[in-house]
Amino acid sequence: MAANHLLLRLLLEVAEKPRQTFVELRAEKSKRLGRRRLDFPDNWFDLFAKWQAKGICKTAGLNGSD
Repeated sequence: MAANHLLLRLLLEVAEKPRQTFVELRAEKSKRLGRRRLDFPDNWFDLFAKWQAKGICKTAGLNGSD
């Protein structure tokens, strides 16, 4: 039983290390890491309605073209 507990603690510590490193890196860089944010096109609601009606594909809607 003690060996199982020790193994579980070891695995949890190994899994925690990359997360802790990521948090430290993010605090050090003080900027957003990951995918950049996309802004909605000005005519977003029109494009969304066309996409729902199967009038355009999703890439055309994301690019803001009709």
